[in-house]
Amino acid sequence: MSALKGEKAVSETLKVEKENLSTEVENLKKENSSTKLVVDKYRAEVEKHYRLQAGKNPSDVIVGIIQKANLTELEALAIQYGASALTSFGAKCGDCGSTNLSLQSSTPEGENPSDTGKKSKSMTADEIRRNAQKTNVHK
Repeated sequence: MSALKGEKAVSETLKVEKENLSTEVENLKKENSSTKLVVDKYRAEVEKHYRLQAGKNPSDVIVGIIQKANLTELEALAIQYGASALTSFGAKCGDCGSTNLSLQSSTPEGENPSDTGKKSKSMTADEIRRNAQKTNVHK
């Protein structure tokens, strides 16, 4: 009889553990989905900078590399093609003429930061990823 009680207790424990693991898997799927969206936006930005630099003859091979790149590779490509785009187009401050510029995160489409009172802030890919994770942990 006590063996039967022990088996029931083990069975209940396993059911609870299974439910906890299922919940954790669902949370990780949501987090992965959000992270993928951030990386995809970053990938599109890198590709845009590459195409600006390449002009009329972008290489399908390079575009393919960008499409398959992981986050670390995208960060390196963003530095390369972002800097090239700034150099190619002679980016400089409209007020003082300085070429010492920093890249900043984009304002969401259709939103003007001066209209909302928000000030744009430079963010690294790690900061973007951490913000996305913070947002989705509580959902």
